[in-house]
Amino acid sequence: MTLLTPQVQERINYRYKGNDYIEAYSLYNSQLHFLNAIKSIQKKEFPQLELNITVEASVKGSHVVPILLELIPLQGLFAGIALKESVEYIKSIFEIFQNLLEIHKILKDEKPINETINNNGTTEINFGSNNVFHIDTLTLKFYKENPNTVNEIAQSFKALEKNEEIEEIEISAVNNITPFVAVNRKDFESLSHSSPFLKEEESFKDRTHVTVFVKTTNFYPAKGRAWIWEFIYNGVPIKAKIVDKDFEDLINQGIRFGQGDRLDVDLRILYKKDLKLNTNLVKGYEVLKVHNPIYRDTNKNSMFPHSPPS
Repeated sequence: MTLLTPQVQERINYRYKGNDYIEAYSLYNSQLHFLNAIKSIQKKEFPQLELNITVEASVKGSHVVPILLELIPLQGLFAGIALKESVEYIKSIFEIFQNLLEIHKILKDEKPINETINNNGTTEINFGSNNVFHIDTLTLKFYKENPNTVNEIAQSFKALEKNEEIEEIEISAVNNITPFVAVNRKDFESLSHSSPFLKEEESFKDRTHVTVFVKTTNFYPAKGRAWIWEFIYNGVPIKAKIVDKDFEDLINQGIRFGQGDRLDVDLRILYKKDLKLNTNLVKGYEVLKVHNPIYRDTNKNSMFPHSPPS
C-alpha cells in the first residue's frame, strides 16, 4: 500500500434543497453544530488524527456549502498514512453520524424501557406496547456515552426546523453522487430533541461557620421526610435540609428560634452540572452542623445547650 505525506483531504458538499434563498441564521447555526458533531466523532473514534475543516469558495447562487476535510496524523504517532485507510476514516465518521441520526429519530428525548443485546451486533430497544427497534450496538454505546455530540446534532436540526424553506439536506463527497447523509424536512423535528442520556454531574462545596438568618422554622418535621428550614444566606432566601442530629435533639428538648435569629452553621451547597450551558447550577443546601445561635433580642452568642433568653 502506498504511503502518502501525513495529510489526506476529502471534499464534501452539504446541500440545502428548497427555495432560492436561505435564512442566514439557519445556514450558519446548522453548520456550526453539524461541524461540532463531526469533530467530536473524530476525536472520540480517531484520537490519533486531527481534523481540520475549512470552507472553499461557494458558487454564486448556490446553497451548496463546500467543505474541505483534512485528516492529519498527530505529530510523532505516524510518519505517513495510507490512502485507503484515510478514506475509510472519513467514511466511518459519516457512517457513525448517519447511524446517530437513525437512533436519535427513534429515541427523540425518551429512554427505552428495556435493552437486550443480541449476538448479531445489534441491540433490541423496547418502548413498550410492541414498540421495538433493532439498532447497532456500538453506535448505541457511542450515542449514550456522548450526549454532547448528540446535542450538537440536535441543535443543528433545530436551526433547520425553524426555516420552512429548507426541504432537505444532503451531505456527499464531491466526486460521489451517493450522499453520505440525506435528511428530509419531515425528520427535522424529531432530530431536534436533546439527548435523553444527558447526565447530571453533581458536586458540592462545604462552607464552615457561615451565618444564616432564620426565616421559617420547622419544629415538627414529618416522620420519614427531609427536615427543611428556610433561611436567608448571603441575602438570598434558601431552603436547607438539616442533617445535624445533635441540633435535632436540642429542638426535641425544647430549644426554640424565631424569624430574624441567626445560626452559625456548616453549610453544604449542592450543585449540578448543566451540560447545555456548561455551568454549575445550585441544586440545594444542607445544614451539616449548627454551632451556635445568635438571638435577635440580645445580639449575643448563646452557646448550646443554654436556652434562649426569656
